[in-house]
Amino acid sequence: MTRIILILTSNFLICVPTNSAGQNAIRTESETHIFWQENRRLTKEDFQGSAELYEKSEQLCEEINMCTMAYVGLWGVLDTPRRKRLRGRLPDKIYFAPAFDKTRSYIVKDDSIGVEKQQVVFDIVEVAVRFARWRLKQIQDSIGGSGIKSLVFMTVKEHAKQVKTFLIDEFTKDVYING
Repeated sequence: MTRIILILTSNFLICVPTNSAGQNAIRTESETHIFWQENRRLTKEDFQGSAELYEKSEQLCEEINMCTMAYVGLWGVLDTPRRKRLRGRLPDKIYFAPAFDKTRSYIVKDDSIGVEKQQVVFDIVEVAVRFARWRLKQIQDSIGGSGIKSLVFMTVKEHAKQVKTFLIDEFTKDVYING
């Protein structure tokens, strides 16, 4: 199953464009977060959180060798014009981005491959984001009309989160539990 997930992830990363309407060059890193970029790999220094804050971190490290943990999420923002008279004339803009939380991600013990495994998890979130962008465009193209993005935004975002959760769960089972 891991092979299938990795193949699907790599194919989806290649086939689906990274930019969507309204998503131009933005700041990709802050003191607390890293937003996924094709040319930016996670490093040990990015994992600034403390494993001591999480009660099962030591147990996970000992039992299934999950000694590195990336806290990642899918961010979505709906930007609609403030003024009523501009709504309908100006398009709604939707931003989706995978984010890595530096302050909550941690390393229990130095593991040479642990950061790479968590990079795959971060890449999986990017796949879910691209899925959301693709799905939103598909709905927009099939229905048309202004305001459709704002109507389906939360549905698309929740579905992308479900895709993300499913893929990460399958990856975790294959790599840590069954691997």
